Amino acid sequence: MQGLKVIPYVCSAGGKKLGSETGASDIKKSGLIDKLAAEGAPIAWYVDPNEIYDSPWGRRAHENLPPRGTPERNDIVFWHCAQLKNHVRDVIRSGDRAITVGGDHAMALGSIAGLAEAKKAQGRVGVLWVDAHADFNTPETSPSQALHGMPLAALSGLGDKGFVAIGGEPPAIRPQNIAYIGLRDVDPGELDFIQHYGIAAFTMKDIEREGLETIFAKAKQAISTNTDTIAFSIDLDAFDPSEAPSVGTPVENGLHKAQTLPLLRALADELKPDLMEITEYNPTLEGRDTTFTLVEDLLNALLPALETA
Repeated sequence: MQGLKVIPYVCSAGGKKLGSETGASDIKKSGLIDKLAAEGAPIAWYVDPNEIYDSPWGRRAHENLPPRGTPERNDIVFWHCAQLKNHVRDVIRSGDRAITVGGDHAMALGSIAGLAEAKKAQGRVGVLWVDAHADFNTPETSPSQALHGMPLAALSGLGDKGFVAIGGEPPAIRPQNIAYIGLRDVDPGELDFIQHYGIAAFTMKDIEREGLETIFAKAKQAISTNTDTIAFSIDLDAFDPSEAPSVGTPVENGLHKAQTLPLLRALADELKPDLMEITEYNPTLEGRDTTFTLVEDLLNALLPALETA
């Protein structure tokens, strides 16, 4: 069995709402990872989320946050993404797989950059992006200036120079190796990028029309063609608010786990992603227990595929 290391992202400064910086600590407090290990999964925390939360960049950095888009706010996100990049890189270089949990979706920049560096796969990372949002904004296109809406653009070499630099050179991914599943809230600038680069972008309307199994088959083609490693990035707001209420930006009419988890598991069995991340878990919002159950269900569904080489 291949080891699985859980790496926390203790930051919500890239988002609009505070609280997701406590997501990893809530998972730690629940004992979920210890429970999975006791049941036989080769899983363990790589870093204690409470150590980061108690550091100057954790709780204190999230008190009286500067406005979105300011250098002071961005520096908090940059620090966390750089740390996450280093942790993911070291875990994967050691021969284990990485599971990152957090935290706003800006974390994907650090996670995927670390994967690309560890695998020497700059420009050859396939990314399955399960999300209600495209997260392909730049400061010029973003209505909110929230960095959690910009990681895929930065990983593709577009946007704020400081954010882009974390992704490495050449850029960690090529847009044609992204596949979106579950989109239903996309900004005009993001839509322009999706159309310009021909990104495989599957909305909930596409899923209703073609069926989720067909959509997953098309996504697989995009992320596995001319790539050397695979990342699954799962934003909990991809799921319907009835199953994931405690997220920062919920959007109605989302995915349902009964139909989605078996297909995620089948794709993971086939492609063996080196990185899986679960993002935007905000236990401070109403519906924590329901959303935590989804986190647990995701891990239970995917761990058997990840732990086999």
